[in-house]
Amino acid sequence: MSIHRAIHVFKILDIAQQKDIIKILPVLKTVNLLNELPPDDGTAFLSECLLQPLWLFLPMKLRKSWYYPSLFL
Repeated sequence: MSIHRAIHVFKILDIAQQKDIIKILPVLKTVNLLNELPPDDGTAFLSECLLQPLWLFLPMKLRKSWYYPSLFL
């Protein structure tokens, strides 16, 4: 599936399904997906994660790459 198709599908899923997908995706695919989301959608997803303990379970590499994406190019 192309990244653009994956983003379109990801955006229309409910938050529980989005979290399940993030938990099973490899780190690089997760980073690509989150970085390609429109800013409002990415912020909404991460805000929901911050309200929930999921953010704490994301690998440190993923958390760092969200804040410092240039380190992973």
